[in-house]
Amino acid sequence: APAAPVAKAVTSPASSQPAQPAMEQPAAAAKEAPAAADEQVPELKPKPERTLDQIKEQLRSKSPYSQRKSPWDT
Repeated sequence: APAAPVAKAVTSPASSQPAQPAMEQPAAAAKEAPAAADEQVPELKPKPERTLDQIKEQLRSKSPYSQRKSPWDT
């Protein structure tokens, strides 16, 4: 069901025209987002190395391919 409206939005030229200005707004927000994220980085991860290990563990536990050899182990 969700694929139908997506296909219509892509094929319809009427919907593709207003989509361009709509995509400029997220692009502008994306440029502002990293600045806000950088301010929170020191608070979120006092030890970057420790955070990396935690991310690896989360990826292994949440990934459906966790039983396979992780690319981190190569």
